[in-house]
Amino acid sequence: ALRYEVLGPVRAHLLSQRTCAPEIAARIREGHLQRLVERALEWSPLLDGPSGEVTLARFDDEQADIHALIVWALTTDRRADAIRLALAAHGYWRVSGRLIEASAILGRINVHGLDAATRARLRLAQARIAYQQDDRDAAATACQAAIEDAEAAPDVLPGALAYLAAVQVGDGDVVVGAANAQRALDLISDQPDSSVQLVALAALAIASAISGDFAAERRYHEERLAVVRARGDQAGIADTLNTLAEIALDTPDVELARSYADEALRLAG
Repeated sequence: ALRYEVLGPVRAHLLSQRTCAPEIAARIREGHLQRLVERALEWSPLLDGPSGEVTLARFDDEQADIHALIVWALTTDRRADAIRLALAAHGYWRVSGRLIEASAILGRINVHGLDAATRARLRLAQARIAYQQDDRDAAATACQAAIEDAEAAPDVLPGALAYLAAVQVGDGDVVVGAANAQRALDLISDQPDSSVQLVALAALAIASAISGDFAAERRYHEERLAVVRARGDQAGIADTLNTLAEIALDTPDVELARSYADEALRLAG
């Protein structure tokens, strides 16, 4: 017997039927939300890897449902479900550039009464989106709030410190920012988190350049290159190679700059 491999048409058909009882419609939406949470958690780590484009396309196919189900959950007193899906999907919003949408959705979630661990994770997600939007004040505020609650969610602390460091260094508070970036790296030394590593290393590289320590700036970017190579992030590799080429030109080391630039061009196709 034939059966549906894609559940979307079945769900849409059932929800469109006038005879679909409210409790049945709610169960359908709850089941779909849970399925999307599971998929988002499975796909999110792949966004920055060699299968990033395919993963992004998968998320794109589900985006309308992700948004609709979060809104539905928030308007039907299912805040916990809305938060689970929003946290699972926020990496996709960041990578795909859906920053206004992400900011609006995350901003709708009332943190009052949440446990400290959930609150910390939600604040870190908001910080990442705000930083990507270049809203430095909002990013710093969210990072500080996440840090305050991080005792209940220790895995949040490195990311919050790294993004706070990036804001601080960008605002000229180089010493404090560099210290927070190094602390973030120290906290993940046993279990490296590539997304935190990249933000922290970038902050340290910028801090080094501002301080006039160009050898350290180059070293931190070389470490960033090793991280993006290890995770197969082609766009990240090309971007870091371009930065290293510019640094090599300033040395000046024309041959090294050409080597970096040639590899970046090959990756660009």
